[in-house]
Amino acid sequence: MSELVFRFRYLPDDGSKAISAYDASQALYGIARSVTIVTNYVVNERVIKQAPAASNFSVKVEPPRSGSFEFLIPVVGLTVSANDLLGVIGSGIAGNFAYDLLKYLYRRATGQREEVRNDKLRSALSDKPGDIDSLGDAIDEDVVRIHRPLDAKNIQIFKIYGGNNHFGDFNRTTYDYAKTNERGVRTENFEGNVASLNANTNNGRFWLDDEERTVAFNEDRNSTLTDREKVLLAWSLNEYANGRAGRLRVTGFPLRSRQGSLKRIFVTGVHRA
Repeated sequence: MSELVFRFRYLPDDGSKAISAYDASQALYGIARSVTIVTNYVVNERVIKQAPAASNFSVKVEPPRSGSFEFLIPVVGLTVSANDLLGVIGSGIAGNFAYDLLKYLYRRATGQREEVRNDKLRSALSDKPGDIDSLGDAIDEDVVRIHRPLDAKNIQIFKIYGGNNHFGDFNRTTYDYAKTNERGVRTENFEGNVASLNANTNNGRFWLDDEERTVAFNEDRNSTLTDREKVLLAWSLNEYANGRAGRLRVTGFPLRSRQGSLKRIFVTGVHRA
């Protein structure tokens, strides 16, 4: 019996129950690769870039149910018990770290509101933000692949589930966010907190209060942050991790999706808000 089961349900709106074979194969590749990379981190606490490097479990695919088009992805052969993978949701209900981590990464990669209710996920974001960022980078292209069936005119939406946990609805807006990049020609100001930071590269993620999500940031290639600005980034991260304000105003060139959603900030300046 599988300890973990993921479900990707595509919804043709013309009653055909069929999608392009090529698009389906691309989606399945993205699904299998992203589920494998994230599950490997949960089981082995190691970030990998290639699915064949995974160990101590196996990701399978089961045939779709009659009258639907969905990929059912069980994870079998886990060498740790399901109880060892459990975190605790704030309401006291048991929630699975593997499910919540993949949900968080999928939603982050598609510009959706980030939900963190699992204590183990919250600890990982606080204690090992570099790992979470590396996982996100590793599956970015898979998120685009998973959306490929939306290239067909008869599919507008698909849903993702981990067990009984609904990860969200994914559509042409999330597809556009995942696959398109347009760099702004003028700098803009952004207010929020540093949520993760690599002190060696000055790369990290910036929490946007008004959107309840983070975006990536890095130093603009034509700018050099001062020592004071680097100290401010570290200060904001420390304040954020300890539940204090620590707000900054970051100036930089925005990278947006074609529809205008912010994806990354190329930072040129850092100031206290």
